[in-house]
Amino acid sequence: MKKPAIFLLFFVGIFFSPIQVAPRTAYAQTDIDAALASGTIRAFLRVLARPELSGLIDFYIAEDADAAQITADLQPVTTFAVQQSGWVDAGQTFQATVVIRPENRRATIQTAKFDGRWRITQVQMLATEPATRTAATPEPTVAHRGGQLVFQTESGGEIYLINADGTNLRHITHGIDPQLSPDGRQIAFTRWEPYYRLYTTNTDGSGETLRADGREMIKSPTWSADGTHIIFSYRTFFDAGKHVKFNLYELTAPPVIPPNARGLKFYPDGTVEYTIPPDSHWGIAQVDLSTGQIQDFNIGSPYGYAPVAHPTDARRLVYRSDKGLAAFSLQSQTSHPITFDNRDRGALSISPDGNRIAFSFWQDSHWEIYTVNMDGSGRQRLTETPLRVIMQKNRSEVVRNAEGYLTLRPVQGDAAVSNWNNVAPAWSPDGSRIAFMTDRTGRWEIWVMNADGSNQQPMFPNGAVNGLKFNVGGNDERMLSWR
Repeated sequence: MKKPAIFLLFFVGIFFSPIQVAPRTAYAQTDIDAALASGTIRAFLRVLARPELSGLIDFYIAEDADAAQITADLQPVTTFAVQQSGWVDAGQTFQATVVIRPENRRATIQTAKFDGRWRITQVQMLATEPATRTAATPEPTVAHRGGQLVFQTESGGEIYLINADGTNLRHITHGIDPQLSPDGRQIAFTRWEPYYRLYTTNTDGSGETLRADGREMIKSPTWSADGTHIIFSYRTFFDAGKHVKFNLYELTAPPVIPPNARGLKFYPDGTVEYTIPPDSHWGIAQVDLSTGQIQDFNIGSPYGYAPVAHPTDARRLVYRSDKGLAAFSLQSQTSHPITFDNRDRGALSISPDGNRIAFSFWQDSHWEIYTVNMDGSGRQRLTETPLRVIMQKNRSEVVRNAEGYLTLRPVQGDAAVSNWNNVAPAWSPDGSRIAFMTDRTGRWEIWVMNADGSNQQPMFPNGAVNGLKFNVGGNDERMLSWR
């Protein structure tokens, strides 16, 4: 391997994390060294996850360290996550605690500087996190018996399975947008590290199987009604956007400003400025589980997000376009609109009888959950922040200002205007209830309500998922699937 190629990979690996440019004080240099040391550990683990880069392993390990033992302890590596990192001593040895997958193995990795370059000096394997996590003798929640729920803690985070009555919580794997198969025996999900891939696994965590790759940013896998195919979305094109600036008096023809221009400004000297934001095109495809063949769908638009297969008709699916929700016929390869509001978003969930769609709606400043009939009629809002809650968060008092006039001043310590977020609905197997994510208590939790929006309450009041931290980014994540 030529040295320029090695050094290129090294610097690509360590400079993914931004470094603040500052005067070269001792403190600033320590910050830079911490970033370089952390980047070295991450780059080393990425090399271990890529068999074709095995020739670079020795480049990252200190000469007096046992390279063979370090590699043997850490392998195999599919993906990894850094739990915490910091200095073991003042600017000399940097240590990170990492979770290595598969099997959620934990290790501490130390690195030190040799001849101006950071190298791995020591690896210590720690106690493995249990693959199964159970709450302390949880009592079933009688009101919510029926089926099982698979959920992710965040997009790309850990995936768990739990009975809908709050019993038998177990860790399955990690990934993006999990969905249970129609028979409830398998889970489909995707990963973006180290490659964009679609997988399935059994609900006991065994039998993980690669189903599709070769597409960018694979997301939102959904099983066909007969369980023979998995449909997914993927990025087909990316435009990084640009800044446009010109002078009206220098043009020979009227300017054409695109409709997606942002930050449009006009100046007295005739200068015009605006920005074209980044733009991604997304397509929808399906993989035949028996042959592995991938078929791309012609949805008639460059924007196909968050597909969900119809639960009773293997020839139909619903997805989010840039104009609202739309239905697609796999037989005729044609789409038709269901709603006409681009604030209608995923994750989408179709009722078990195939008649209604539950979805997230961007309500100006927060997320709410709605349902609608398959033909676009019967739109119904299910969640809403009570006015009393908003008022409590925005109490003011009457005071006299410096000019002597009476004015309103927010009570110190009160939060700003804040509505609850309610997002990522999932129908129960019998169609009577909808599970969803909400942050109404100040943190993200799994709640449940009747299909008409009534009787909203925590889904697991027995504390079965206490200790798990959830995060919802609002990017059409399928946080929940209920079968």
